[in-house]
Amino acid sequence: MLIPPHIQPILYVVAMGAVCWMLMKRNSGRLERNRRENNRFDTRPTPNTITNAAPSSALALNNAPAEVSRWTIELFDQMRDWQGELQSKSIVLQSLLKMAQEETARLEARLAELRDESYSGTGSPVRRTATPYELAYSTDNRSIHASTTPFFDPQLVERAYRLADEGKSLSEIAARIGKSSADIEFLLSFRSR
Repeated sequence: MLIPPHIQPILYVVAMGAVCWMLMKRNSGRLERNRRENNRFDTRPTPNTITNAAPSSALALNNAPAEVSRWTIELFDQMRDWQGELQSKSIVLQSLLKMAQEETARLEARLAELRDESYSGTGSPVRRTATPYELAYSTDNRSIHASTTPFFDPQLVERAYRLADEGKSLSEIAARIGKSSADIEFLLSFRSR
């Protein structure tokens, strides 16, 4: 059987293609079998495995229901909001503490000045009026409520002094005036001066 010369190259290419196809098919089956055997011992994490994911990783929630994912997102948002509030409150608290320390230092210095002035050799307290600068400073640097409302009502102070003169105890005075015993003791400590 003779093959015409113009068909021989075509048959040669077809035969080579068939041989290549058979070899590739055989090798792909062998490669697939090797891959399956190797995957049994593979410990690398894959994107869909929950067991290999770190607990804090978002991969742990890949296969979670939509409701759990929504709750997780809401919790993260809430946590971020709380952190922001906490940080802002911390900053405000630090500034208030700094202001309180400065005011405490100023008041302690003023108390020391008043002690020195009131007992300056005569043995009797000397009363000094506040300068306009001191009055302006006290009203400018305090809130309107603090500058207009005295620390203790003068009528309560007079009443506390009167009850103390009558010989009442601290607890009795505190009960009648409606203040704590510590407040009454504080008030009466200024009376001796």
